[in-house]
Amino acid sequence: MSKSNSFLVLSVAISLLTNQAYAECIYLGFSEEEFPHNPIYRIASCTPAQQIVTQRRENNPDWYGEISIAAMDVAIRVTHANDDARKLLPEDSEYWYFDAGCEQFNPGALLLNANLDDWCCDVGPVQDVQCALGGKKLLSFDIQ
Repeated sequence: MSKSNSFLVLSVAISLLTNQAYAECIYLGFSEEEFPHNPIYRIASCTPAQQIVTQRRENNPDWYGEISIAAMDVAIRVTHANDDARKLLPEDSEYWYFDAGCEQFNPGALLLNANLDDWCCDVGPVQDVQCALGGKKLLSFDIQ
């Protein structure tokens, strides 16, 4: 086998291993009729991010590195309010990071048109508040 062929085989193997290692961060595709066009989420709670990160660190101290958390950083716990949101939430609820306080988040209110910044945070120790809360940051939204 020539050096260029060996390099090609090695590159493909590394690519496959890398893709497999990050497979949990890739969303499953939806058919056009199943695609969640209108996810609606219900706000379960809004808590200072420091409190949630501290609880998570106690349960898994090796996963969390040094994380700088500002006073306005909060963890919004959301649940699904319709089937489209159910398709997108891997569990019954999850935390989303928001960096401007809890003032506008009343438990029970509905989040519409949620625009999320979603990071793949599968390598620890995590050192960012967004990853410490699961990887999703709420950027913009409507509340009903």
